[in-house]
Amino acid sequence: MRRRTAGIAAAALVVALSTAASAQLAELKKTTPQQRATVLTKLMEKKLGLTGNELQQVAAVNLEYANKAQPILDGADRPLEELREMKQLNTEKEAALKKVLTPAHFQQYLAAKDELRQRFEQEIMKGPAGTSQ
Repeated sequence: MRRRTAGIAAAALVVALSTAASAQLAELKKTTPQQRATVLTKLMEKKLGLTGNELQQVAAVNLEYANKAQPILDGADRPLEELREMKQLNTEKEAALKKVLTPAHFQQYLAAKDELRQRFEQEIMKGPAGTSQ
């Protein structure tokens, strides 16, 4: 019985995350690649303490991948496929960032990304208007 309950909970989490992720994609569609890259670069600058050449290289990577994401965001309303494509693009972007960030900064980046993911999942589990589901 516990396995069945755990399976149902996992399935519910997947549905909730995909629904929330679809909502995030809808919000991203309202921004330009330059806006997304600038916001992300400023966030990384603050979180990681980036300066100089490293900051310039990160800004270039962020803009490059924001531009690559635009056709996905402009595509037809196909949320699951968009999520899959964005995930693949993110994997490529992380490989590019790994080349320009110091090993310490890359680890900080991964930790910050994981922290945001966890906060996002907690918000999803709270349900609409902060109520628990």
